[in-house]
Amino acid sequence: MIMAKQLLITTLLFLQLLSFGQVTKVTDVREITFLEVYKDGRLHWTSVKEHNKTPYVIEQFRWNKWIKIGEVDAVGMPTQNQYSFHPAPHHGENIFRIIPFIGSDSTSYKDVRWVAEMPLVKFSVQKKTQEIIFSSETMYEINTISGELMKRGYALSVSIENLPKGNYILNYDNLSTEFKK
Repeated sequence: MIMAKQLLITTLLFLQLLSFGQVTKVTDVREITFLEVYKDGRLHWTSVKEHNKTPYVIEQFRWNKWIKIGEVDAVGMPTQNQYSFHPAPHHGENIFRIIPFIGSDSTSYKDVRWVAEMPLVKFSVQKKTQEIIFSSETMYEINTISGELMKRGYALSVSIENLPKGNYILNYDNLSTEFKK
């Protein structure tokens, strides 16, 4: 039934192209029907009604904002499709969301919560080596006090050698703090 429907749509688009020299864009109406986090922290979701391979965008809520943490290409078939993505969780409650396609409105997001039982990450500023050392690998951002992003990454340490002297906001794990260089 689905193959016949796809064939009919393709034929109609081809006839429209022959007759009018243009094709009407098929709207992507993909729908996430299932979303969960496995015990190992891997996101898993199922989708239907895909009409193209536009990637799914995966975001995580950290530091009071949504951070893009990855993309997964869609299969592009209207049948049921399964996906997985392994994010880098932080200590405590993690909130992830899957955006079905670019331009989705807020009602089409699917989100899921998961509590990671891992130790809280600690940090220290090493003035001698001019680096920040974390107690375990973590996602981080360093911003100026005015909010300008200076550095972003995922690491066990980060060099601050090229930062001008001043006060900064360090976002790491699920925490934010101020430090002085």
